[in-house]
Amino acid sequence: MKKLWAGILILAILLGVGILTSAVMQHNHRALSRDLKQAAVLAHIDWHQAKKLADAARAAWENQHYWVASLVDHEPLEEINSLFDQLALCIRDRDLEDFAAVCARIASIADMLEEANVPYWWNLL
Repeated sequence: MKKLWAGILILAILLGVGILTSAVMQHNHRALSRDLKQAAVLAHIDWHQAKKLADAARAAWENQHYWVASLVDHEPLEEINSLFDQLALCIRDRDLEDFAAVCARIASIADMLEEANVPYWWNLL
């Protein structure tokens, strides 16, 4: 009987950790997407603010990239990394059109990652 309760406790802990991890990833991806969407809109209006938002988004991404990589598929993460490299070139060249497009593309991938990792009940089964 003790082994049964120990097994139930371990499963409950794993479920809690999984839900907490999903919630944290969802929060981080939502913030990344929000900042980059705002940067894309501000590119033609307030370049300095758009650049500041994009730089903050990149810094946040670099802080969370390694632990996110241990939890999700690597292909979208590699695409986000390459798009951030492309975004740096857009900032350097001050290419507003491409800057807005790259920001929007990164935001859409972040939205996709957020949606893919929501802890729905059927994911828990």
